[in-house]
Amino acid sequence: MKFIPLARVLCPLALLIPLALSACGGSDEETDELPFGLTTEVVTPADHVSEIVAAPDGRIFFAEQFTGNVRVIDADGVLQEAPFAELEVANWLDLDWGLTGLALDPDFENNHYVYVFYTKPLPVTPSAATPTAATSTPSPAPATAQPTSGGPPAIQTAPGGQSQQTTAPATPAPAVPANEANPIGQPVLIRFTERDGRGEELTVISDDFPATEQIHAGYNANGNIHFGADGMLYVSVGDYDFATDPVALDLTSPVGKLLRIDPRTGGAPADNPFVDEPGADRRIFAIGFREPFDFAFHPESEAIYGTDNTPYTCEELNIIRGGQNYGWPDVGEFPFAQCGAGDQVAPVYYFAREGKESGDFVSLVEITGLAFAPASRYPALGDSLFICEGHRSVVDDKESPGVLRRLVLSGDFTEVSADDVIVRDCKGDVKAGPDGTLYYANASEIRRLLPGATSGASGSNAVPSR
Repeated sequence: MKFIPLARVLCPLALLIPLALSACGGSDEETDELPFGLTTEVVTPADHVSEIVAAPDGRIFFAEQFTGNVRVIDADGVLQEAPFAELEVANWLDLDWGLTGLALDPDFENNHYVYVFYTKPLPVTPSAATPTAATSTPSPAPATAQPTSGGPPAIQTAPGGQSQQTTAPATPAPAVPANEANPIGQPVLIRFTERDGRGEELTVISDDFPATEQIHAGYNANGNIHFGADGMLYVSVGDYDFATDPVALDLTSPVGKLLRIDPRTGGAPADNPFVDEPGADRRIFAIGFREPFDFAFHPESEAIYGTDNTPYTCEELNIIRGGQNYGWPDVGEFPFAQCGAGDQVAPVYYFAREGKESGDFVSLVEITGLAFAPASRYPALGDSLFICEGHRSVVDDKESPGVLRRLVLSGDFTEVSADDVIVRDCKGDVKAGPDGTLYYANASEIRRLLPGATSGASGSNAVPSR
């Protein structure tokens, strides 16, 4: 069985619809009241923040996905005027390319290393400006998409019925204006040395990632980077929108994988799970992902919690372990209504938009960030996992600014016992500072979540049946 991603359904209209992330984030008030007695306040204006990282000296580094800028907020809360670094980034419909990963070396206090993962633009061939139809791509009947005004893709209705299609005409590649060509991008992992708030000594750690194709400009090409407690750099890479090709299960390719990389060399640590597999990319840690873009390490167990989704449904919270297969694209037939199909590792939880079940058409929440925060900072909430749901698509005529959700993990941290929306305004990353304070982004700001005056509020929602 072959599959078609949401982006492909929208491709015939892709260049007629501005697919920018919603700019409706941000509040006119400096402080807003929230559930559990919490409050939120603006830290700084910022443009589509994809990653937020706290330095040991109290500074906040953040990445702007589409400008290609890394910026710094000083320890006194003032935004540094000059960017830390300015990168030329490739962009494709304001989706998953650009500057998407940022991490500080565990020994940052001594070496001042700052790692960046971004989509580098590559030269295009104008003669290929008008691609032909994609080859042998079975597709379902498309959702009804309508142009929006400067917003994300619009999705109105499910495909004709809920039939399980196995064959259909090939889907046309995106229309491209005459004399123009689809961009080509390549994920690249680089390192700067920080000196007086500026990034110097740019060093390429690894550019051993495939470039996207000009005719098939893979939407899901980039990912994120985080250091584990083992000092290794973990790198997530999307499936390049190759839903019709099991490349995410191919051990010779980094596409659709979580990688584990030695930050000093860009190569594979000797204890990676596939180092002895003939022909395998030795950097691979786990396989079978479509959009494994953000992930976080549990502060106690050090387990990796990451997210993934089909193009429409069954958005997952996984515990990612070395050598395991997380299923994509072998997850059943369109419209992917049976969450848990296939032989992949079972997720901890399935997400869904309000009013939908996780198997419903376009129920995905499009997670853009996640972070653990302690009860010592938020007594009313307890130890929690916070999720920024970007809600980038317009679904059923509804345009959403996204939400910041918290989950409570129970027992051995493999069950979700509470699920609450904390903020209805989250469109980028969420991260905890050294004292546990949460910083999160909407389309135009970074904000911070404060405990507020009420520390003993209750009202956790039991986990809904999905």
